[in-house]
Amino acid sequence: MCELREKRFFLSLYSVLFYIGVQLMKTEYQKGMK
Repeated sequence: MCELREKRFFLSLYSVLFYIGVQLMKTEYQKGMK
């Protein structure tokens, strides 16, 4: 049970970091377009 909870925690943490990375890439891409 403990391992499953840790996996879920890391999975949510990874998804949040991935989302932030995508948002940063979008802003950088829009800056480059101008």
